[in-house]
Amino acid sequence: MRAVDVDGGSDARITGNVASDGDSGCVLQDGASNAEVSGNYWERCRIGLLAWNAGEFRERSNATTDLGEPDGRLVTGP
Repeated sequence: MRAVDVDGGSDARITGNVASDGDSGCVLQDGASNAEVSGNYWERCRIGLLAWNAGEFRERSNATTDLGEPDGRLVTGP
């Protein structure tokens, strides 16, 4: 389960969400650009924020607890 999934587009604001026991707290993908991800709380998810094939984004003030991946707060890819 992905709590928030942004596929493409620009200027998305993902703020103040809580996700627990899922795969990812937030996913930016398929060219999503100029997104702001802030003030979210991700607990017992595998990954907090996954930015995969995304453009520029700003990430700040997100909190995590007990993530499944050791460095899973922010994962980026191609």
